Amino acid sequence: MPTNNCPICSGSAQNYLFALDGALAQRCAGCGLVGVANDARPSSMSHRTDWAGYETEADAGEQYARMIIGLKERGSVLLICDEPHPLGKSLRAADCEVVYCKPADLTAQQGTFGSVVFLFSLERIENPAIALDVAHRLLVEGGVLFIATPAVDSVYSRRLGKSWIHWRNKHPWYFSRPTLQLLLERQGFRYLWFESDRRQFGLEHLAQRLQELNMHSALRAVRIVTTLLPSAVTSQQMRMRTSGLLVTALKVPRRTGTKLSIIMPVFNERATVATTLNAVLAKQVEGIDEREIVVVESNSRDGTREIVKSFEGRPGLKIIYEDQPRGKGHAVRTGFHHATGDIILIQDADTEYDINDYDELLKPLLQWEQLFVLGSRHSGSFKMRKFTDQPALALLMNFGQVLFTWLMNTLYRQKMTDPFTMYKVFRRECLFGLHFECNRFDFDHELVIKLLLKGYTPFDVPVNYASRSYAEGKKVTIIGDPLLWIRANFRFRFTSPFITSKNAYAAARNALQKARFASRYNARNLPDKLNFAPEAPQPALNFQPDAVPSNIAQATAETGERSQ
Repeated sequence: MPTNNCPICSGSAQNYLFALDGALAQRCAGCGLVGVANDARPSSMSHRTDWAGYETEADAGEQYARMIIGLKERGSVLLICDEPHPLGKSLRAADCEVVYCKPADLTAQQGTFGSVVFLFSLERIENPAIALDVAHRLLVEGGVLFIATPAVDSVYSRRLGKSWIHWRNKHPWYFSRPTLQLLLERQGFRYLWFESDRRQFGLEHLAQRLQELNMHSALRAVRIVTTLLPSAVTSQQMRMRTSGLLVTALKVPRRTGTKLSIIMPVFNERATVATTLNAVLAKQVEGIDEREIVVVESNSRDGTREIVKSFEGRPGLKIIYEDQPRGKGHAVRTGFHHATGDIILIQDADTEYDINDYDELLKPLLQWEQLFVLGSRHSGSFKMRKFTDQPALALLMNFGQVLFTWLMNTLYRQKMTDPFTMYKVFRRECLFGLHFECNRFDFDHELVIKLLLKGYTPFDVPVNYASRSYAEGKKVTIIGDPLLWIRANFRFRFTSPFITSKNAYAAARNALQKARFASRYNARNLPDKLNFAPEAPQPALNFQPDAVPSNIAQATAETGERSQ
């Protein structure tokens, strides 16, 4: 790696990938960040680019400007690149003041800006963590960070391997979506949104690019199409995905520590809820500075609600009472709405799982190595269900576990061992922009599927498990729920996971604008909680009514907390 320790997870272990013109391409064994170790690279590197020589840059500049202006008021923009780019012209045309800064001069930059833009420059900075720390200092509260960078997990990088056109021994780093999110969150940015960079190409320009990429089969196809079609058709421009990754984020005040939100749905668990709550309240995890337990009680009929009420007033315990049972999925979504932590962990009220597994489940997230962890019951030793009174039923359910795991892995090209585990642990930022709708146990499928579709690959951590029988309170149905699981697996494979299926970026932009609007009135309370209430599918900040104008407070109250 360019430095001794990874700028994200601080790890020193690397896995060798390949040699690159005398340099070594390596992947961090912890977080997966790709770095190029080149002792001959100068410490203050300059990369001169004749942006005007690229046909697609003018269109890209207009596209980037629309994205930036859509998230901020017109004002000052710090544009970090070595040479002037058409983006600067587009921003000035929109009455924005543009200040250019070379990457090597960033640490000495002074002033305050509404937006900071890293235009294919963050990957060329020796210490990107320091660069983002400077950007955080230069931005106003709620200011917009915009990054354009080649993505090492793009479809072109994966298919071309070492022949990928963006490999340079002069570039210290190559980011994927997960590694860039880890880095941005660690440096105090939230409300992250990722978009693939799409450029307008004519067929001739496309053929030129394919030739540069040594994609000869595709090049021959383009040549045949160019020959067969009339010039009026071949001269048309088409917008195509490139290897570029576009990221927008907001500056929020940094937390002084890490806060954990434990979501616990509760319904008819009289025999175990007190034991589980006491165990969770007593559990301490190294690296967690603050903790909240969000209990969502769904109007149980067996006396569970009265037991939960006896825990009222305990430090760090937040109890939400629903007026009627709507399903585990609905309860978890309500818990998301009330969660304010950096990390979310889902915990059932029964005793099937071991709370002592918290330490290992949270370790990859606390060390900034992973964004999404599944507590696998079937990693290491396969922990099958064993019902002494119903052995045939246990066999049927174990077969169903294997079948549905295979189905999800096949549909979504994964290698998960236990996607339906209760223990799902992830950074809360992963939920931004996602829309959830399932109310029953099919929510377990929906949550994993939509995190997969957003680009997060789960990391399996082995956990302990001792299944209970139906006589002991298991609630999954044998026929009804599996039918819902099948429906969820196929339905969500072909629909957008985001808050609108028509334009995911526009939906995220609206949420970012609301977040920024809130920060102008109540910056001290950021980062605040995202609104994932079941009745309100569009995620937005849950504003503090006493800190915003009355009309905003009234609108917020309609989707605000409904705890009793």
